[in-house]
Amino acid sequence: MSKKRYEVIAIRDYYPHNSDKSSSIFVHQQVLGVKKYNYETLVISPNPLFSNLFSGRYASRDNNYQGVDIIRPKFLKFPNQIFYNISFKSLRKAIMRSGSNLDSKIIHAHFGQNGAAAVYLKNKLNLPLVTSFYGYDSGRLADRFKPYYEALIRDGDLFLALSKDMEKDLLNIGFPKEKIVVHHLGVDIDKFKDKKSENKTFRFLVLAQFEENKGIHYAINAFSKVLEHKKNIKLVLVGSGPYKSEIMKLINKLNISDNVEIINNLSDPEPRLVVQKQMSLCDVFLLPAITTKSGHKQGTPVVLMEAQACSKPCISTYHAGIPETGIDGQTGILVNEHDTSSIVDAMIK
Repeated sequence: MSKKRYEVIAIRDYYPHNSDKSSSIFVHQQVLGVKKYNYETLVISPNPLFSNLFSGRYASRDNNYQGVDIIRPKFLKFPNQIFYNISFKSLRKAIMRSGSNLDSKIIHAHFGQNGAAAVYLKNKLNLPLVTSFYGYDSGRLADRFKPYYEALIRDGDLFLALSKDMEKDLLNIGFPKEKIVVHHLGVDIDKFKDKKSENKTFRFLVLAQFEENKGIHYAINAFSKVLEHKKNIKLVLVGSGPYKSEIMKLINKLNISDNVEIINNLSDPEPRLVVQKQMSLCDVFLLPAITTKSGHKQGTPVVLMEAQACSKPCISTYHAGIPETGIDGQTGILVNEHDTSSIVDAMIK
């Protein structure tokens, strides 16, 4: 594989594979987009050992996914960011081990920690290094990563931020303004076309990883209040994650389970088809994202773009880069974070 000429070396752990097609889709779409312009890309996707040792989620991986060549070197990663110094050194060595003999033109690292670890490969190959940030790497985990960003700040050539909000975060960390470009993500609109629903029951859709910062509990609380006045409605929650038990408790507490459907698209062999189907079926898309006490927040959620590509009105919040993704009063309604009553008003409208 290494004898082939690759114009771009892309670096991203958790790159999708045949047994997990939903991981890092936004990165995969960028790689495919670059390939359309005839720039061959090799992905270096370090395979975390310890972090997923017992889950088996990344136990078996392919070295080619949908026409993209991939090297998946193993590296030692401890869960929950403990002993991060050891994990980072192992990540850096894995990237160097995989890429030091490659013939290429540019390195594109996805997520700040991968950019920091790729600095050593950049200097070895004397190539420009572009690093894309996505949210937690510039936000809630920035303090953890900051000591490792020093070399990246010094030697990195370009830093891509998803929004103006993220640009501010990068400036606060110490990244130079002259090297930061606000570069929004996009979606393949051919896969998410205008699809009019023909539901007898009006459907509200939340499609997200079940985490606190998605604000799903605000959507559920608002829905329960709308249900007091509008009976022919349904709330569909698509996804899974660590916050699922809290979501289930809230649904049962509010006694609205008959009007709420939960779909785990991640358990389906084709999770993206589930996403596209539910997007087409819904009438209104909901994502009342919030910033948590730990500083966890969004970047520019891809699902909002996908919903708008389907011509679905979206209810979301003035949060992170969302105001640069959805236009209040045109593509949907934006409300303040934690404002359940305004979500209710928006849903009724």
